[in-house]
Amino acid sequence: MVPSIPLPAYYFWFSNKIKSNPSIPIEENNQASSLDFETALIYDYENPILSCVITRKIPFQNDGEKSKPLKEKGNDMFKNIYEFDQQDIQDHIILTAYIAEIKEWDNRSHLERIRRYTMLLASGLTLPNNEVRLFSTASQLHDIGKITIPDSILKKTDNLEPHEYEIAERHTVEGAKLLRGTNSVILQAGEIIALTHHERWDGSGYPRGLADEEIPLSGRICALADVFDALTTKRPYKDEIPPLKALELIKDSSGSLFDPTLVKIFEEKFDDVLSIKRSVE
Repeated sequence: MVPSIPLPAYYFWFSNKIKSNPSIPIEENNQASSLDFETALIYDYENPILSCVITRKIPFQNDGEKSKPLKEKGNDMFKNIYEFDQQDIQDHIILTAYIAEIKEWDNRSHLERIRRYTMLLASGLTLPNNEVRLFSTASQLHDIGKITIPDSILKKTDNLEPHEYEIAERHTVEGAKLLRGTNSVILQAGEIIALTHHERWDGSGYPRGLADEEIPLSGRICALADVFDALTTKRPYKDEIPPLKALELIKDSSGSLFDPTLVKIFEEKFDDVLSIKRSVE
């Protein structure tokens, strides 16, 4: 049974594109009724990327008294459940990530490339399609913690001082904090990726120094995708290098910085990688 959930402090409310899906199991949260809202957790086991929280304002009577929530046997009041359009969710996620990073540089293309590189790598592992979509969507939130980093560090064009590196590295922990405590499976995946995408296969990464399969798969995938994009993209503080040179550096780091299985997939699918890079500039 899907557990009841407390009323969250905020909602990702997607309402302009919905379609009926009465097969999704939900459980009503009665605690929310005292706050003039009804809350339900929708979890679609066939398509968890579309799982979400929905809320509905309880109507008021003409005399100003709060009316009782409609209750029918078997939660029939929720018989017509809504499944939110995936593109709608994707648009909200990318806007959130873009806002978080815009003070550093215009990163819309970067976020789209990360999404596609992540999808390519995850597909190469023959993961279920739902998991591939989940990882690729959530990967765009990898650097959301940069919104907490001072502009003086984010926009610095010279080398960072040691204490500045320590502050910059905090974006992993701070990003995970921002995404924590939600019932959205996308944001839960984003929390993991934000926290672990700078971990390295040999344990030399941060913030926890995790090694090999201690690092969640989603973090390992995003790490490779993010490094390749960083190497091959001009940033305010660096020039880009050719994609083939970047591939050689990644291959040289197989088993040290990156998961060897993912490096092999990346090399095998490098023509697709180049196609993504050319199409998203």
